[in-house]
Amino acid sequence: SEMDYFVSSELMETNESKKHYSEELFLLKSLPTYFSYPNFPKELKPLSYFGLPEGKNLYLCSQNLRKVHPDFDQILEKILKCDQNGIIVFISNKYSEITNALKKRLQNKYPEVIERIKFVPFMSEIDYLNLLLLSTVALDTLYYVGTNTTYEALAAGLPVVTLPDNFHRSRHTYAVYKQMGLYECIAKNIDDYVELSIKIATNKNFRADLSKSILENCYKIFDNPNSIEELSEFFLFAIRQQKEKNNSF
Repeated sequence: SEMDYFVSSELMETNESKKHYSEELFLLKSLPTYFSYPNFPKELKPLSYFGLPEGKNLYLCSQNLRKVHPDFDQILEKILKCDQNGIIVFISNKYSEITNALKKRLQNKYPEVIERIKFVPFMSEIDYLNLLLLSTVALDTLYYVGTNTTYEALAAGLPVVTLPDNFHRSRHTYAVYKQMGLYECIAKNIDDYVELSIKIATNKNFRADLSKSILENCYKIFDNPNSIEELSEFFLFAIRQQKEKNNSF
């Protein structure tokens, strides 16, 4: 009841979004986030440092494991059944019970591919950025997607496959791509998500072209002052509105 506004972006919301909020929805033209380029390591540690094999197609899902909805499990199975050279990589949660719960769920559902689903230890930021540079494709989770992880992957030139639905929490990566003017990694449905992920992982020329386009357009999402300017304008607007409301009593 103390909240007056929900600040979001035209890039992220749909025509139906106002129905999803009890607050007044205020839409910026840019994304309401300001990110600077991460500092990647100059010398890379090999995949063996992370306990991962060389020569494989590495599908990295670096989201907090709490975001891995059971509906996402079928995507992992379909990818691994179609790409026999593929491995799925998760980053273990700091709390072992969360990691173990997901491992157990996947083991019970897909025992035939579980050996190619790897959980690497929770790691430092610099090691994580190293891992991004070694990965083949990044997988965005369903329903509740990445934000920091999306920016970091794109800064590495790593394509992130995403499948937005109607709610804000699933549309961050989609909105980032819209601001970049890139749409090749936005899936239409689960089957399209699987096919696109495999195409990126197995078609080197396609992946190289995507990576090149991503790196060439990263300037549109990093160190972008528009978000700060628009947020400043919003706060001035909100203060004026509050003053007018107080003066009306």
